[in-house]
Amino acid sequence: MNQIKITGPTGEKTMTLSRDRVSLGRSKDNDIVLADFSVSRHHAFIEKAGEELVVEDNQSTNGIFVNGQKVTRGPFRVGDELTIGNFKIELTSTPFVSTSGTFVRSLSDFRMDFLMDPGAKAPAAAAPLKPGEEEEKRAKMLTILVRMARTLLTTLDLDGVLNKIMDVLFDALPADRAYILLKIEGLLEPKLVRSRTGPLAKEELPFSRTICDQVVNQKVSLITHDALADARFEEGKSIRIHQIRAAMCAPLWNQDNVIGMVWVDSPTRVGTFSTEDLDILTALANLAAVALERAMLTKSVEDEKRIRTQLARYHSPAIVDEIVKGKEHTTSVLSASSVPDLTLLFADIVGFTTMCEKIPLEKTTETLNQFFSLAAECIFDHEGTLDKFIGDCVMAFFGAPLPQKDHADRGLAAAMDLQRRIAAWNRERESAGQQPILLRVGVHSGPAIVGDFGSMRRLEYTALGTTVNVTSRLEEHVAEPGRIVISEQTKDRLKGTYNLSNMGQYALKGLAAKINVYQVAWEE
Repeated sequence: MNQIKITGPTGEKTMTLSRDRVSLGRSKDNDIVLADFSVSRHHAFIEKAGEELVVEDNQSTNGIFVNGQKVTRGPFRVGDELTIGNFKIELTSTPFVSTSGTFVRSLSDFRMDFLMDPGAKAPAAAAPLKPGEEEEKRAKMLTILVRMARTLLTTLDLDGVLNKIMDVLFDALPADRAYILLKIEGLLEPKLVRSRTGPLAKEELPFSRTICDQVVNQKVSLITHDALADARFEEGKSIRIHQIRAAMCAPLWNQDNVIGMVWVDSPTRVGTFSTEDLDILTALANLAAVALERAMLTKSVEDEKRIRTQLARYHSPAIVDEIVKGKEHTTSVLSASSVPDLTLLFADIVGFTTMCEKIPLEKTTETLNQFFSLAAECIFDHEGTLDKFIGDCVMAFFGAPLPQKDHADRGLAAAMDLQRRIAAWNRERESAGQQPILLRVGVHSGPAIVGDFGSMRRLEYTALGTTVNVTSRLEEHVAEPGRIVISEQTKDRLKGTYNLSNMGQYALKGLAAKINVYQVAWEE
């Protein structure tokens, strides 16, 4: 019978191949149990084929190697050295320990081994540890994880979480350098880098894109005892340029979601990290991902609150929702830019100054606030933008910041709605013995510049340009009390049917040519 000598992380042992076909793997139902995450659950077979032995890979994660060469199936003769994960299996008594292996471990295996999935069963028992070693190992892991867990409870801002994660990494692992990378629009971007000897420039990070892509895309943790000696990373230029020796990396993962990765390495020492270190790194990466997701969610909520507060001054809730949903457009929406076509509305109380002379100041304020509230409701109901209140006048526009194909109809509908609500309010005022309110309303369409304008200390979201001036003059010089007038430019853009009467051409200050004006019958 053939004897094999197995050298692994917990020592060495000799076994006899008593059957023609034996299975090797991490699961306890194998003939030969190799209890280490670098080994798949059912990794390989050794079987008798005629007068010789043959080894066969059972679709394992890390593969099998005979005399350093990766094979799927091949002879296993006396003097050959079979490598399975962190184990060396020999048909002689000559020990051989390699420090140049690179092993990967899937997150699904890690979760199953640590009973993180519902219904998971306890893994196969590992080789016995020395007295007290198991307790020491568990205590170390618990201390590290408890410290990381505190980060989840005590730190909310993203930079604070990143720095606390980095502190724990250096305390828990024998790393010389560490990097945290997050996925930004599908690409891994360094967010925090640190070394034991000083700061590192993000532009000169010596991490391997080859390894990073494998870790993130395949959702695996990885340890390499000497990347320079591993043929699988020959194409990784950064590994050679920066002389990366021992390295570990793990995805920042929560359930099946990967938001980035964490990398630690040593550029000088081969075999720096152990499989226990990779277990710690993988567990830390899980807690780190939860903390980072929480910090990013908090930041997102705070940003959304700020944006909503800023936008709610001008826009209807529906428009605010649309802008916030398309967050990538928020900055451009608020920046000043040319809008080729929109509709302006000006509404002004007739004779308000004279009215104010006859009523107490408190009543003046109350009347204005009621009017402004009615105007804002009408504008927002038709998804317009409330530009500003100018004394007793309201300015609004439709078709910006988000395009609206029916902006002319929306502007006219808001004007008609406002006149109707003022009429209903007047019935209440008259029954209370108060003077009725009459509005002049002008509506005009055309191009304008829209966006934030002002100084560094105070910005105002508004529309500027000739279209704004024409609308103001239509309302002030053409519209009669209680009436709505629109320009021919607005009439030509209307999609609905309205009761319009042609008022003829008007010359407005600042315009060389006269414009056609129409009066709108708004009474129900």
